[in-house]
Amino acid sequence: MTQEEKTLKAIAHQTIDALAAWRDDVNVRIHLAGMEAKDAWKATTPHLELAESRLRGAIETTIPESGQKVGKELRTVLGDVREQLRKLRPTMEAVGSDLSKAGHELLSRLERDMDAPKPSGN
Repeated sequence: MTQEEKTLKAIAHQTIDALAAWRDDVNVRIHLAGMEAKDAWKATTPHLELAESRLRGAIETTIPESGQKVGKELRTVLGDVREQLRKLRPTMEAVGSDLSKAGHELLSRLERDMDAPKPSGN
């Protein structure tokens, strides 16, 4: 085997190792991000259920001619839901950002490896 073949084989092995490490890293990040997102969603869900319940109660207990109470309750509930979703947004953005960063890191490494000077056949 020539020196060039040995070098190319070594680069191929390094790339395989980099891909495997990246794959494992992304799996861990997805798992952790999934846990964080699940926790954030779990904290948000009771607020959404309460909002639904409050609106149902307002609709059922208000006489048909009095839409003001329903309208007021609707504005209050939607404000509460909006606030909960605003709290959830950073977690969801962080999940996407973390995975995007991992992909960019791998891409940069692969491009750097591909652009590395190749040995001459001499």
